[in-house]
Parts: sequence; C-alpha cells; structure tokens
Amino acid sequence: MSDKSTMHGSGESYSGVVPAKHAELGKRVKRAGRDSYSRLKKKAAPGVDGVTWREYGKGLEARLSDLHGRIHRGAYQAQPSRRAWIPKGDGRQRPLGIAALEDKVVQHAVGRVLNQIWEEDFLGFSYVRNGPATGDSGEHRIADQRIVRLIRKWLKAGVLEEGRWFETEEGTPQGAVISPMLANLYLHHVRDLWVEVWRKKIARGDVIVVRYADDAVLGFQYGEDAARFPEQLRERLGKFGLEHPEKTRLIEFGRYATERRAKRGEGKPETFNFLGFTHICTTIHRFLRAPR
Repeated sequence: MSDKSTMHGSGESYSGVVPAKHAELGKRVKRAGRDSYSRLKKKAAPGVDGVTWREYGKGLEARLSDLHGRIHRGAYQAQPSRRAWIPKGDGRQRPLGIAALEDKVVQHAVGRVLNQIWEEDFLGFSYVRNGPATGDSGEHRIADQRIVRLIRKWLKAGVLEEGRWFETEEGTPQGAVISPMLANLYLHHVRDLWVEVWRKKIARGDVIVVRYADDAVLGFQYGEDAARFPEQLRERLGKFGLEHPEKTRLIEFGRYATERRAKRGEGKPETFNFLGFTHICTTIHRFLRAPR
C-alpha cells in the first residue's frame, strides 16, 4: 500500500520525548557556513534579494562573519521566499518557495547540525524528506534557543509573489533548504512512531515500511492487516490536521500474488510507482551453470 499525507493544520505540539542537548549549536553553524555555501546549487534562481551564488561569493569571508554576528546578536532577519510556480505531472501547478541566498546558507548549516542530533532518532524506514513541517516537534531537543528562533523566523517569513507579501500560516515553503529536515521531524513524531507501534503490537503478521519524504509504501503479510490499517492511519493523521489522500491504493502484490490471482480467474497483479520506478510482480528463472 502506498500513501501520501497532506498537511492542513498545525496539530498539537510535543514534549518530553528526549532531553535537550548540544548547547553550542551557534559555533557549529559558523564553522559550517563556508561549506554550506559551497554545497548550494550554483545556478539556482535567486530569491527576493536577487543575489546569485556567484555574487554572494565575492567577499565571502566578510559576508559570513557579518552573518554569524547578526545571528549571535539576534539581529538576523529571514527574508520572504520568492514564490514561483512549477508544473506537476497532472497538469496542475505547485508553489515553490525560493529563499534568499543568505537564508539558504544559514538553513543548510543549521540543517547539517540538527541532522546530527535527530538522525539517531529517525527510524530505519524513513529517508530524505520534503513536505509539511512544524516548528514545535523538536524544540525539546535544542538547548540553544538561537536555533529555535532561527527556525521560527523561517516559518514566519512569508512569501513574496508579484510584489505582494503573504503570511505563511502553516508548514514551510516547498523548496526551502531546511524544509526536508523539518518535515521529516514532523512525520517522525506524527506517523513513523505510531506506525512502528502499530506493526509491533496490533498487526497480526509482518509489516514492512519504506517512507521517502511524504510518500510511503507498506507491505502486509496478511490481508486483514492491510484492510484495517488505512482507516486507523487516517484517524491518527486527522488528529494533526493531516489528510490521507484518495490516491492511496491497496493492491495484492508479492511472491504469491500471481498464483493466487490466477486461481481466482483474475488478471496479473497491479503495478505501482514509487520514487520514479514501476514495481511489478514477475517470475525470475535462474539458470545454474553446471560445474566443470
């Protein structure tokens, strides 16, 4: 079963999962600034400030020193993201938030630091991320309040479109450097931990899970588990203002799917797409070469 969750509200906050640590994040962000700049896309479109990667690199050390000073004093102000629209596969368009170059540098540096803190918590079935996010989910892990303030500034910076500023009421702009990290943190608390408990304590058989960003594929050993899981997941996500979209499908798949469907007089097992690949059920004939 594959699914995607869509965020429409901030839901509830979290507390008391693990103690805070890493109080010296600010210094680590400063050290990461130069490397973060070098890792940004060099030909990416500029944000509202119109500054390109190459232009920012002129006098880089002075820029980074000034940037760190403003962050340390609390004088750093996040700029609105420039909204652009890109086409989707179904003909519709989705908004993309293009951050100012300076904001990209800070977001990348902070993201690297936070990833070192939170990666140990993320479950083995979740991978690099993008999607809805909130600033509350991981605040209990950060002792340095400057980092918390940075995240809140990005969440509240808003977007600029055709000269008009729009408030960001929920989530982070798709395309922001920090969004994948915040999104994965949110989904870790909202969905992953719940799924882990469900498959260990409620499911009758084995359950496998693979999540990438807000897309996921789940495999169930028994059909009864597969049949009841979606509704219970929908109830769980609803508590946080999330939707479980209709695009989710439940299909018969796996080693015995072809044989079982043939006995019932049904066609070949359905296929599904995940991460750009089409997955199919097939029979592989292995030919062993006789030893000489």
